[in-house]
Amino acid sequence: MAAGHCLPGGHASSALWLIALAAFWWPHRPRAAMAVGAAMLLLGGWVGWMQQLRGAHFLTHTLWSAWIACALVFAIYMINTRALARLGAMRYSSVPAAIE
Repeated sequence: MAAGHCLPGGHASSALWLIALAAFWWPHRPRAAMAVGAAMLLLGGWVGWMQQLRGAHFLTHTLWSAWIACALVFAIYMINTRALARLGAMRYSSVPAAIE
């Protein structure tokens, strides 16, 4: 395959998915989550840069990979957060008044 004919960049994407690790710290330690997210973003950028130096990708492939990974991780996090909040609200609203 000729150089620059794959989007998003596979190597960068595989490193950028590590951004999802930040979600584990977000609810209770947002600073740690930001640090982990930034570190994984840097790792993904570095891997993408190495592929660019090799001639396998363009800069836009790495940038699109970063955007796609961040957008999907954010969307999945928001969906799960809302689902867990709804589950918690249902759990406490279904308790009979006699038990309270």
